[in-house]
Amino acid sequence: MAENSIAYAHKILLKYWGYASLRPKQQEVVSALLEGRSVVALLPTGGGKSICYQVPAMMTEGLTIVVSPLISLMEDQVEHLKRIGIKAEAIHSGQSSFDIDRILENCRFGAVKMLYVSPERLASEMFLQRIMYCRIDLVAIDEAHCISQWGHDFRPSYLNIRDFIGAMPGVGLIALTASATPVVIQEIIELLDLQQPALIRDSFNRENLKIRINKTNTKINDLLNSVAIALGKTIIYCRSRRQVQMIAESLQREGIRAEYYHAGLDYKLKSKIQEKFKTGKINCIVATNAFGMGIDVNDVRQVYHYGLPPSIEEYYQEIGRAGRDGHSSIVSMYYDQSDVRRLEESLTIDYPIVDTLVHYYKLLHVHYGIEIDQGEGRNIAFDIYDLAQKYSLNAKVMNGIVKALGFIGVLSIIYNPKPVFFVKYLLRHRDLHSIQLDQDADQLCQYLMRSYEGIWDQWIKIKSKKVPKRYHKNEELLEADLTELRKKGVLRMYKMDAGPRIVFLQNRLASRDVDKLFLNYNALKERKADRIKGMLSLLATEDCRMANMLAYFGEEELSPCGQCDNCTEAQQVIYSKKEIMAMSDDQIKALLSHAQRTKNLELLSLLQELYSEGLISHTSITS
Repeated sequence: MAENSIAYAHKILLKYWGYASLRPKQQEVVSALLEGRSVVALLPTGGGKSICYQVPAMMTEGLTIVVSPLISLMEDQVEHLKRIGIKAEAIHSGQSSFDIDRILENCRFGAVKMLYVSPERLASEMFLQRIMYCRIDLVAIDEAHCISQWGHDFRPSYLNIRDFIGAMPGVGLIALTASATPVVIQEIIELLDLQQPALIRDSFNRENLKIRINKTNTKINDLLNSVAIALGKTIIYCRSRRQVQMIAESLQREGIRAEYYHAGLDYKLKSKIQEKFKTGKINCIVATNAFGMGIDVNDVRQVYHYGLPPSIEEYYQEIGRAGRDGHSSIVSMYYDQSDVRRLEESLTIDYPIVDTLVHYYKLLHVHYGIEIDQGEGRNIAFDIYDLAQKYSLNAKVMNGIVKALGFIGVLSIIYNPKPVFFVKYLLRHRDLHSIQLDQDADQLCQYLMRSYEGIWDQWIKIKSKKVPKRYHKNEELLEADLTELRKKGVLRMYKMDAGPRIVFLQNRLASRDVDKLFLNYNALKERKADRIKGMLSLLATEDCRMANMLAYFGEEELSPCGQCDNCTEAQQVIYSKKEIMAMSDDQIKALLSHAQRTKNLELLSLLQELYSEGLISHTSITS
């Protein structure tokens, strides 16, 4: 460390982030790292996890590597760090080999302080060879629960991390997560082979959240009526893209500035929607769980759930996006009996019996023409409905089979929102003068040569959004110019269409070896059953909702929160006098309608009191 003290850490914090001191748990984490200990930090959403490694990174002379699961999360962090004067970069699949080479060279010569990488990158021979020339002082593992097969978001690529850090003895290490049970924490420690790490955890208690869980037969109407009286920024989480679009359009018809968001949208459109939400141009996002990590919005006042999340871990993460500024916020769930039934059925859908999976493991490889000892890295267009029809299965059942094969690391499903082109040059620069090209194709040809250094030796991924507009006006013209270059013998080219694709993560095994894939399968299925039980317990409890969740995460000696629907019993008022007085006439009318329909006598009494005192208008209360 350049200067090994908490006092210096506070100077760094003030210089770059503008805060005078670390929070208590942040200071515990930083102190442990300064003492040379490995750290596992369990800090809830909004707990300032990134500061825990970013401040120590600025206290070292060398490079800090941050392993992160999402490109959007990496890019947001890098953009923020650059904005405050910290040299940060990210390496991910959307970049050219030239960009990656440039970044790694800058890392080698000390021009980068923080490098964000995906866990898949840690399996790249080229990356490993180059990064070992760098001085690495700290490795930070974000969303560390992804390494655990017991966790709710297991990603096999996270298992690459152990070998990576094992090759760098003496380097500082911190693993961070916002949602992990005691079992998951223990597995993080074991899988990373950490020796007596400092385990630092903050309480999961969010005292500013008012939890409301509503079982209803009219959930869509109840949701829409509730959103109509919502104040401030609102997120609505749904379980499917179809629901997301339907609810967003219903809200728009009611004059609410809402947009929908899911993983299938184009990257630029998602970024535009995020920015509109951050700046207040829209005040409501209806989303799948794709809207979450890396979304830095502190003043969300409401989070709604339409239907049931699959686990308390995911529910807690999603409600944790409300009230990150510490102000009072409401989190409401609307569900019916069909949601309960679907959650219970998801166990057998997501985890079919082993014999079924072995059967379809073989059929999928045959279907895609993959021979034994081949297939790793194959990336093929994928249509779940065509596949289901071929094997006379329900699409939901087929999807469950594919997901289960993903859980054990056989394959992965990715989604390309736009077409991607792969290009490899055949002609060297000196030979191009003999080829007659039109102006557009020639300019594109020159640009590709300058920008993608390895384009003669390997297939290079070309995304239209990465190619400056002066070289093409739209995707169709880019494809036309690439096709022209292919016809003239300049390059080879193939196109990967937009849509879902199946990626095989390992070679096909011989029949006698397939059973090895399922050694931990039943244990994974049991853990899924435990997560379902936890969610159903939260719905059924008559005790404090927050205390129920805290107990799930291993916290003891719990006191009732005093403000969830169970703690308040008959107290159904969810807005203060000050908040109601800030409402428009239309919002107060909607609030009155809501109080009358739900027979909320306290809210009706409060509205009458405000009217009697002349604090809200006659037309509002009597309409």
